[in-house]
Amino acid sequence: MLILSLLSVLLLKSVAPSLAAAQLVFFILGFGLFWLVSRFPYEFLARWRWIAYGVLIFLLLIPLVFHSITRGIAGWIIIGNLFSIQPSQLAIPIVALVINDWFARFNLKDLAKVGLIIAGIALPGILILIEPDFGVFMIYAASLGSLLFVSKIPFKFLGGMLALVLVGGIVGWLFILKPYQKDRITSF
Repeated sequence: MLILSLLSVLLLKSVAPSLAAAQLVFFILGFGLFWLVSRFPYEFLARWRWIAYGVLIFLLLIPLVFHSITRGIAGWIIIGNLFSIQPSQLAIPIVALVINDWFARFNLKDLAKVGLIIAGIALPGILILIEPDFGVFMIYAASLGSLLFVSKIPFKFLGGMLALVLVGGIVGWLFILKPYQKDRITSF
């Protein structure tokens, strides 16, 4: 991770030298935050999962309400002239903390409990899709969707969810996605 990050800063320096120094500072801050959070025991982080989830939903709503659009996406919270944060990037680890707790506590053969897990995943996902940050949404959906498939949720529920995703994907392709989003998918 360290080598790839430093290579990306070097590449950025060759393309946009004025941005490289700021990116290096943010990389150092991010790596420091990563290191600090990794020192906390999982139980400590899990204890704060609901507060983190509530803060995440609040942070995802701020750009939608105040319409701070950056690069065509209303998903950034701009603080001053130098700092901005994209709350959707926090969605995967925070939602994973919540659903991992549910996996441990819930009877995953109960359709209502599985529905609650899906709703807990869907709420941030829908807010990310409204921004519209389709790239982050796809990473979010793939990451948390893979957690569902390795869980002990019965295959009949997973099959139903997969059918809903397929129908939603077809409807999205035909009626919701913009041409540039379709181009991203087909080029990928």
